[in-house]
Parts: sequence; C-alpha cells; structure tokens
Amino acid sequence: MRVRAPTWLVVMVLAAPVIVADETSGPLSALASGDRVRLRFAGNGKSLRATIESVTADELFLRPLGVAQPLRLSLAQLQSLEVARGRRSQWRKGALIGFVPGALFLGYVAGALCIDCVDKDFQPGDALVGGLIGGVATGSVGALVGLAFKTDRWVRVHERKPKVSLTLAPAKGQVRVGLSVSF
Repeated sequence: MRVRAPTWLVVMVLAAPVIVADETSGPLSALASGDRVRLRFAGNGKSLRATIESVTADELFLRPLGVAQPLRLSLAQLQSLEVARGRRSQWRKGALIGFVPGALFLGYVAGALCIDCVDKDFQPGDALVGGLIGGVATGSVGALVGLAFKTDRWVRVHERKPKVSLTLAPAKGQVRVGLSVSF
C-alpha cells in the first residue's frame, strides 16, 4: 500500500507532459485557406503579414502582402503565429487617451483658480474634483471617438513557449524531485 500511492503519483506526473503535448499538437487545424495571419520568425524576430494559400500538417503556404510568389514555411521557423478573427473597436484606448489630458488640465485649472480661497494658494481638493470632472468629460468623448476606429482582433495559434517539466521519483523513505526548463 505504501508503494502504490507514490507509484501512481509518479506515473501521473510523467504522463502529464504527454497529455499536454497531445492537446496542442495540431495548431494548424484552426487555420483555413484565405485567413489573414501575422507571424514572427524565430531567431531574428522579424514579422510578416500574409494570407494563407493552403495548410498541411506542419507547413504553411502563404502569400505575403504585396508579393506575387507564395511562401512555404514550417512551424520550426516560427516564433509565433496569429490569425485575424473579426474586428474590435478601440473605445477603451480612446477613453484613456481622453481622460488623462482632461483630468490634468481641468485639475490644474480648478486648483489654481480657487474663487473662494482666502490666500489663493493651490488647493488639492478642488484640483481632485476638477480633475475627475474634466477627465470623465473628455474620457467620454475619447471613448466615442475610439468606437469609430476598428482594428483586427488577433488570436494566437502557435507560439514557442518555454517548457517546464517536473519529475518525482520515490527513493528509500523519501521522494526525489527533478526540474528541467527548456527554451
């Protein structure tokens, strides 16, 4: 009984990387002819945008933008591969871009132009309220402007990631642990 539980634990830990590898073994199955992709090459980090011509088990046939000849690439040459899946608006970015300058400007104006102040010094409470009011107002305008700007929504399909494996081995009255990291 004492040996059975550690043995099952070791078998499960050793089988986990195999199970995880089976789940991610076919990243190209999600791609179809005509999909727009953005990829980054391993080693030099250069990127490329292209349209998929055809897909095999471990190779891509692409037509880069502005090039007549198709390009053939294997997964080993790629650091990451992203595919365009729809469009999204930029309202959050627009709201942030609008909020910051409005909050800074109206916060300064409200703090500096304190009307009922006796000594006419900078008032942090008035500056905070003015900054929030100004930031919300200009942030709302920025969000509306950001709604008009649509960009592609990129989804990662293939990415080289560091791999970590943990090995547990029973020994006489103890457990040995091994850790390996690969990039």
